[in-house]
Amino acid sequence: IGVAPGFTLSRVFTLKPTLADNKDKRGLALDGQLKHEDTNLASSTM
Repeated sequence: IGVAPGFTLSRVFTLKPTLADNKDKRGLALDGQLKHEDTNLASSTM
């Protein structure tokens, strides 16, 4: 994508990290308990 001088390029990314993909990693901050499926990665993890 080319951007000419004086123009602004803006993009929005929505991240939805899942515990299933990251539960074996050390040092994660979690919202909830690991044994519950509705546990999410804490926002401070990102």
